Amino acid sequence: MEEERRQCPRVPCKLPASFADLEAAGHVPIPLEHTTTILDLSPLGVRFTSPEPVPVSDRLRLTLQLPGHGTFTARLFSEWSSNAAPGSYEVGASFLLIGEEEKAVLSSFVRQGRAWAGAVVRRKKNPA
Repeated sequence: MEEERRQCPRVPCKLPASFADLEAAGHVPIPLEHTTTILDLSPLGVRFTSPEPVPVSDRLRLTLQLPGHGTFTARLFSEWSSNAAPGSYEVGASFLLIGEEEKAVLSSFVRQGRAWAGAVVRRKKNPA
């Protein structure tokens, strides 16, 4: 297994969510919400899908349901965006001004997800 080089471990997932690019909205009072899928998550950031590229440094709002933890809404800072397939992009973003309670919820979710992923890997290696 490859060693994690990030500051915080992340967990792969496929969670439905929505996001809005708060800077692309310009003078529109309500930014356009996009449906997205969270691809991986850590207490410091997230990678998700987008129907269009998101400019680096844009501020975003993300809303998602964390299984067992309820609805989670956070502000993000776009770190990168890449073309994953025609008409589909992946975006990497870091959390902005996240509180200690929210960090604890994300850390708990990541720990649970990594434990579950480890159990699946062990089962595949040792078939019954």
